[in-house]
Amino acid sequence: MMHSKGIYCFIVLINFSLVFVIHCQQTSNIPGQQTGDVSTPSPMQFEKTPLQKGMDDLFGMTNSFLDIVMKQNFYDSTGEFNVKTLIEIVNTTNYNKIREDWQAVVHVFGPFAACIIIGLLFILTMPFVGCCYCCCLCCCKKCGANTKDKSDPKNAKCMRITFSLILVACSTLMLVGAIMATLSGELLHRATENTDNAGFVGRLESNVNNLKTFANKAVMAVQTQANYTVDLGLQDVEREINETVLKVVNTIKGKINATSLLKEAEDLGNASTKALVDLENVNKYLQTLKELQENISKELNSIRNEVNASCNQCNTSGLQLNVNFTGLKNVEDQLKKIKDAQNISQFVNDAKKQFDNVSNTINNQVAQNVNKSKQQVQSIRTSVQTELNKINTTVDPVIKVLDTPLNWTSSGEDLINKIGDYVWYAAIGLSCVLMLTVLFYYLGILFGLCGERPGHDVQCCNRGAGANFILAGSVWGFLFVSLLMLIVILLFTTGGLMYTMACRYLNGGVEGVKTFETLLKDGFKWSLSETLNVSDATISGALTNCKENKGLYTAIYLDKKINLDVLINMTDINDEVRKVANFSITLSNITLLTHDLQTQLEQFGNTSLSNISFNEFLNQTDVTDVTGANLEKFAIDLNNTAAQMESANNTAAANSLRNQSERLISLKNNELMSLIMTKDALGRSIKSLQEKSSLTTQTKALIDGIQHAQDYFNTNATSLLKQALNDTVTAIIEIINSTVNNTIYTVKNSIGRCRPVYDAVQGITDTACITFLNPFNGFWFGLGWALFFFIPSFIFAALLKWLLHKEKPYQKRKENFDSPDPHAYSGNMDDNIPLTHQPNENGYGYPQGVTSNGHYNPGYDHHMGSNWQSSPEGRPGQDEGYGYVPHTSSVQSKGI
Repeated sequence: MMHSKGIYCFIVLINFSLVFVIHCQQTSNIPGQQTGDVSTPSPMQFEKTPLQKGMDDLFGMTNSFLDIVMKQNFYDSTGEFNVKTLIEIVNTTNYNKIREDWQAVVHVFGPFAACIIIGLLFILTMPFVGCCYCCCLCCCKKCGANTKDKSDPKNAKCMRITFSLILVACSTLMLVGAIMATLSGELLHRATENTDNAGFVGRLESNVNNLKTFANKAVMAVQTQANYTVDLGLQDVEREINETVLKVVNTIKGKINATSLLKEAEDLGNASTKALVDLENVNKYLQTLKELQENISKELNSIRNEVNASCNQCNTSGLQLNVNFTGLKNVEDQLKKIKDAQNISQFVNDAKKQFDNVSNTINNQVAQNVNKSKQQVQSIRTSVQTELNKINTTVDPVIKVLDTPLNWTSSGEDLINKIGDYVWYAAIGLSCVLMLTVLFYYLGILFGLCGERPGHDVQCCNRGAGANFILAGSVWGFLFVSLLMLIVILLFTTGGLMYTMACRYLNGGVEGVKTFETLLKDGFKWSLSETLNVSDATISGALTNCKENKGLYTAIYLDKKINLDVLINMTDINDEVRKVANFSITLSNITLLTHDLQTQLEQFGNTSLSNISFNEFLNQTDVTDVTGANLEKFAIDLNNTAAQMESANNTAAANSLRNQSERLISLKNNELMSLIMTKDALGRSIKSLQEKSSLTTQTKALIDGIQHAQDYFNTNATSLLKQALNDTVTAIIEIINSTVNNTIYTVKNSIGRCRPVYDAVQGITDTACITFLNPFNGFWFGLGWALFFFIPSFIFAALLKWLLHKEKPYQKRKENFDSPDPHAYSGNMDDNIPLTHQPNENGYGYPQGVTSNGHYNPGYDHHMGSNWQSSPEGRPGQDEGYGYVPHTSSVQSKGI
């Protein structure tokens, strides 16, 4: 029974411990979580292992603790004591200022220093406490030593349970700290081991190489694409300049409506050509149809007569045509007139050439300015190419700087691996020291709660053994806690300062490097603006630009060194283009409507296509069944009738019907088929003519329009040209400026987008601050956590040990007259009646010279007789304390 009880208690303790242990290894669902007021999640997250995710909570607590112990921003220039003040003190060697401003220094570093001081006090105090505790145990038999009093004190059971629970909780929290330290050591080992390049060295090399690769490719891209983009934009500018005269002439054409009028005349000429073809086809098809109609009608009449002669019962009324083309008039008159209007397109082209003369006149005047503008465009192209090729001189120093960490990691990788192994061994060893202390405490609690009381002839697994285990845990802890605290202080000082002075400003994004730029400028006499020779250039600004994925040209302040707005300055070009509008050019008169063109247009208008009876033609051409009966079906019926006559011995009539059937089939397949095809062709030509018939009525308006455009130009040529030049120059300048602005914007913002630079730099800082520093700080935090809970564990271990040494249970004492009585020693002494002779099992009273020495004397009642009344509790009657209730008469009679 006792053995089963011990197993149950052990299982309960293990489960209670696992609640805390498992929590440390839970996988976090929030990647990159960083707690604290300063830290925020990193914008670039590498893939974390389950162990790294599970440790995020610990790292968050560690960073939060560091944020608390050093809330002040040491780099904030508004602070009482900041990095600028420290640099000034170092430069002037005025170290007395630190002593004078000690309150400001304490305000910044006080909490951090207080943690170190507390740790040092712990180191100094704990050995002394341990020695005192050992002296009390070994020499003075105090502090839980095996004292003479073997019985439990009052409420011992409640005290044992309470102390055990508190010790279990504190020990478990110690175990949690030890596990956190172990897991942090494992992460540190993985970071230095660099398996699959997932460690510190691998991540650093990967991000630096990515940065170098992007830098090299980006420079080439900026040079190549920027040159191409600028060249393409300047080509558009040149094209606009070259088309200046053409645009002026087109503007003039648009103002006098010459373009649309000549286009209409040209369309009219094309329509005239097509109408001629249609008219010729109509005449040809109509003549053919009339001939076919005559032949088919004769053949159908002949067949009908023969059939009627051979068969009186045959219905031949369907053997006739349903179309009649003889009533349609030919179009010879229209055809003759339209033949005289076939040169319209040629004369329109001659009219268009009139504007070529205008173009030549204008071009001769503005050619010099156009050439100057083109030369300036070429000069701009050359200047831009020269300046863009200088980008290498800006980026090369940055690329060379990146070689330093690569050389360092490649040469020191073996050393880092060895250091990582030693760190791992140390982490295991130090954590095991704490775990062994916890193990002793657990065993002591297990035996203390489940074992029997110590004493003679008891089993070894008793409460006394539990007390010894608890003592072993305390002694083992005292041997190492000072050493562990010294390690915690050293690691806390190193890792804490690395976080509070650097990483917490970078975990929210590497643009937080702005915090350190004052230190770089004032302390190390370096700034990006001086390196690039660009005012207001900052590292944080460049990284912020890259975070926003801006073009490399803008992100790294190349726009301040190579100012495209100045290089591609279109002011001079625009001035040359504007001069075009100031020329005074005299234009000769033009002749758009020549006599020949006018004659041709009038002749086309006189063709009277609209006078053609299109409906009469369409009534015939749209007929579907050109014969009254289906000739093929009629031929079949004749053959059937011939067969019947032949069966009736009318062979001559039958043969005649068969002959007529063959004639119908031949007529259908030849003449009738030709008639149908020609009819359809005539219908198409008629419809085409009908579409063009309305054009003849428009020629008068067209002639008037061309004449008006010609007269308007010849009358207002100077003002037209002036207005056209102004409008054209304004439009060209707008196009040039828009093209140049788009080109500059593309070069500045779209070429070489540098988000990969930001990600690579963020990856480098994450490598240092997350891959390395987080487990580094987590290690000392876990050790410190365990040491913190060692103090209450030791206190309650000492209290519990004292209780576990008790061999006898608590018994309620039955006190009587012989029990210590304050009234007897400080009150009226008349009631103190010593008892020297009492009856016992060996006789009456103690042996000679032996007294009761104040112990309870059972013979007291016998000695007093019936003059004393015992209380219900078995002691002299009194409600509380010691005393008696005498019979008044007896006491008075005996003088007591």
